[in-house]
Amino acid sequence: MIDSKGAMLIAELTRVAITKVRSIIKTLVTKEEKRISLSKKEGALLEFLLLHKETILTREQILNRAWGLNTLYRELQKLGDFVAY
Repeated sequence: MIDSKGAMLIAELTRVAITKVRSIIKTLVTKEEKRISLSKKEGALLEFLLLHKETILTREQILNRAWGLNTLYRELQKLGDFVAY
């Protein structure tokens, strides 16, 4: 069981990790040394993948995070486009 101090520490570490990942994304998203503009969804998906880099994610987890629970079939096709790059 985690006490309130432990929970606060975990929350702070999570906030710091997310801030760091967002900073890394802004710095590293380049192609041939030129900065690439990402849509909000692309940035959110990249952030999610970076935050879970040591985790095997299911297709459903990725789709749920990027497009929500009510994903239509045509939206499923977009995952391949985002991950292929």
